[in-house]
Amino acid sequence: MLLRVDFKPLAPFKSFPESYTIFGAICWGIRILFGEDTLNEMLEEFKESPPFLISSPILKLRDTFYFPKPVLCSGDIEVQTYKDYKVFKKVKGTKYITQEAFKKILDSEIKTREELARYVEANEDKMFTELNIPHASINRITWTTAGGELYNESVYYFGVPFSVFILVFNKERLNLIESALRITPIGGNKSTGMGYADVNFEEENGWIKEYIFNRTGRFIS
Repeated sequence: MLLRVDFKPLAPFKSFPESYTIFGAICWGIRILFGEDTLNEMLEEFKESPPFLISSPILKLRDTFYFPKPVLCSGDIEVQTYKDYKVFKKVKGTKYITQEAFKKILDSEIKTREELARYVEANEDKMFTELNIPHASINRITWTTAGGELYNESVYYFGVPFSVFILVFNKERLNLIESALRITPIGGNKSTGMGYADVNFEEENGWIKEYIFNRTGRFIS
């Protein structure tokens, strides 16, 4: 089955969540709730037949899903004017594209960066913000901030929900996945309140499912 996990952030995140960050949260949650033996048993499965696979996060803005921009290795935009340069920079700097553009790449209707440029939207500033928060260094001998210096810590604030797809091969592990993600914050600095989110689970039956189970001789990174 294809499971969609929707996260509604309630706090900043230490780092931008990735598939391995979500996997780490699942492992910690299983260890806390079900014990280390259950966790090790599940991890052993990955050596022969993975019980599940996790996608990269998908962002959602005004009912539109934004997918990570695939790597297109051909079709550099020819830069001859300032307008061409702005288009080139826009495509190069964009990390997320609409589901419409993503689907067109999967269908081979978009094959080059130049073709992709027509579909790029500059919405990332509305979806998440990276900020530097100043902290005081603690002297580990005196356990005070005396003589310590300030340092900056990067955190991410999400203005929109995000989702991941989890392709579940072993449904017996479904309860472990859902239980773990309900209680475990995502990423670092959990003790300071980072990484918390409301979590919702739904079986995905939309268009993306058609591509998940297709057989193909190629892939898009």
